Amino acid sequence: MGVLWDKVWRDLWENKGRTIQVVLIIAVGTFAIGMIIGTRQFMISGMQLVWGMSSPATVYLWTSPGIDEDGLAALGRVDGVTAIDGIAQAGIEWRLAPGDPWQPAGISARRDYDEQIVSTYELIDGAWPHKKFFAVGQGGDAAYGIDLGDRVYIRVDDYETEITIDGVLQDQNVQPPSFGGNAQFYTTLETFGHLTGGERFNRIFAATAGFDPVQAQAIADAMQKKLEKQDIMAGGASPRGGSIADPSKHFFQDPLDGLFFIMGFMATITLILGLFLVYNTITALINRQTNQIGILKAIGARRRTIFMLYLTTVFAYGVMALMLALPLGAWSAQVLGDYLMSSFNAEGTFELSPLAIQAQIIIALVAPVLASLGPLWTASRITVREAISYYGLRAEPTLLDRFMARLRYLPELLALTISNTFRHKQRVILTEITLVLSGLIFMAVMT
Repeated sequence: MGVLWDKVWRDLWENKGRTIQVVLIIAVGTFAIGMIIGTRQFMISGMQLVWGMSSPATVYLWTSPGIDEDGLAALGRVDGVTAIDGIAQAGIEWRLAPGDPWQPAGISARRDYDEQIVSTYELIDGAWPHKKFFAVGQGGDAAYGIDLGDRVYIRVDDYETEITIDGVLQDQNVQPPSFGGNAQFYTTLETFGHLTGGERFNRIFAATAGFDPVQAQAIADAMQKKLEKQDIMAGGASPRGGSIADPSKHFFQDPLDGLFFIMGFMATITLILGLFLVYNTITALINRQTNQIGILKAIGARRRTIFMLYLTTVFAYGVMALMLALPLGAWSAQVLGDYLMSSFNAEGTFELSPLAIQAQIIIALVAPVLASLGPLWTASRITVREAISYYGLRAEPTLLDRFMARLRYLPELLALTISNTFRHKQRVILTEITLVLSGLIFMAVMT
């Protein structure tokens, strides 16, 4: 058996270009899937931690018009409500310089930033909003260039004024700017009233003892009916939509799961495309070494020996790809996870994901073997006579060959090229599938 193993390593070493190509093909798909799984597990744990620290609400309502402190306290006495809080919120426009175009933004105000109860904010830098000094939501510096000490122009209806940014805070209930969210500004209730003409709360957050969807919806309905009796319109204002939300689940987890699903789907398609190329490579290798297979069988090699010989070659490709994909996947998961979590002010200690490692091992070692079973089985069944008399040509001309023979005035080189292209129909079909799927992935990414 030592001679056979020497043949395997000699094939790998003497055909470095082919070896590198196959290893990279397998490694790309393995790396991508491992990175996606590792990033998701890293992110979810960190996001859930900061979400839980913000005392998330179960019931979210908007009101029109807003309610005062007494109205908020009355809602807090609804059966099932354990804590309640409210903010004043409005849409505004902003710009950094007088000549810049106006951009949409949101402005919010709480009654007391030092005594927040439900859906609390976290101060990241600077100071809480005070007097005429505002705070900006985290991510505004990177996305919009708004830094501490900057003066920003805002417009509320037809009223324009200039404000100073003195703090940066994190609001877990708004979409981060890095994911398409608008800039968010925060001020005192008094300043909010001066800008908008009202100091009433139009966003209500209520916490409950636990989360039961039926019970939570009943509480939300009771609060809404109480408001409607006072001729106050109300509706759901949850970041996920509706009037209730599971406080144990970050509101942006579903969009992120959708993002990771799309990335995972594209990584899987990439892996499948790679396996097509692995199949073609192994098929070409066996066709090239058909005479060697015949010689091995002539000196006593059995079907199982031939099968295991080329199976070892495929397995070696997978091992080398795994050695490349594992560290790169882990490193990329940490880098991508850190970047994404910074948008939510989340931090976490990166740990290798057992699920990601298991998935990469299965993909790198099992998937190429499965893709190569067809060519390996065919190679093991070749007889000595078939192998020694094989020249890579078919015994009988195909329909295409007969058609090309009739085209007498076609240049010989062109006719030979067309004939060789379609000589192996299965390989042509796989190549076309690969090209079509590659085009689909490109169009999906670009759109």
